[in-house]
Amino acid sequence: MKIVVDITSYVGTGTMAEHYYAKVWELDTDKSIYVVASEFLPGHGDPLMRTFTDVYEVRRLNQKDKTDSWKIGGETERFGSIQQIKDTVNLKYPEDDLAFLYFGDLRSEDNDIVERNPVIPEKTGEKIKIENFKGFSGEFVHLTEGSIHEVLGVPARYQGREEILSGVWVMGVTEPVRVLPHEYIKT
Repeated sequence: MKIVVDITSYVGTGTMAEHYYAKVWELDTDKSIYVVASEFLPGHGDPLMRTFTDVYEVRRLNQKDKTDSWKIGGETERFGSIQQIKDTVNLKYPEDDLAFLYFGDLRSEDNDIVERNPVIPEKTGEKIKIENFKGFSGEFVHLTEGSIHEVLGVPARYQGREEILSGVWVMGVTEPVRVLPHEYIKT
């Protein structure tokens, strides 16, 4: 399942908003979460709800709204922060891929996409031999001088950007990694 969350606020903007609201769009699709997020249509989805558990928050909202309608255990669409929305969604959808949008826009793939079930691209049938490799991270431990690796297709996250991202993709320790053109030869 792919879950797209569109976060908005009615009072204030950005991190200075007084309250945040979110609509949740659930999709049962084989498309990657990156593709689903790019195809999102504002206005879709159902309101994200949460239950009041904090006495202080209920008291503060009742004073602010000049009412006594907010109660512990009651439901609301209001959230005090973007992080509170993300935490609520993560608890509600622990196994699903998530995309968090702000007024219909994706701000940062690194911070706002949670891909829990990444699809490993298929092997292309090509192989490369590592030469002069300069990568350094735990993902690259198997890419040693002279080692041979099967080339993978471009991961969904980077499809459509092949011109910008030269090189080939091979399997790292846990995920596909890119090897730059000057760090391999084709075999």
